[in-house]
Amino acid sequence: MVAVLVVIVALVALRVGRGAIRRSIAAMAARAEAEAPADAREEGRKRLATVETLARYAWLVFVTVVASLTVLSQLGVDVGPAITGLGIPFTKIGFAGFF
Repeated sequence: MVAVLVVIVALVALRVGRGAIRRSIAAMAARAEAEAPADAREEGRKRLATVETLARYAWLVFVTVVASLTVLSQLGVDVGPAITGLGIPFTKIGFAGFF
């Protein structure tokens, strides 16, 4: 029963997150349209579309991983090693951002 609730909450979080991403990108696009010269507007639209796609996929991966680990935990699977294993690549990505 708890696993079904987790899946429903994850689906709602995905929808809410996509809407928030879409609204924030639209606000950035409106501000960029007002400030950018006419010849740079198309390039700005392409960049914002790329950022929107990246943000949506990052949100999808995050919610999916958290929901999956929560469901597995509720089913009695030990998720400690999985959490540890996930931490290693993200730590490398974090350190790579400094250099």
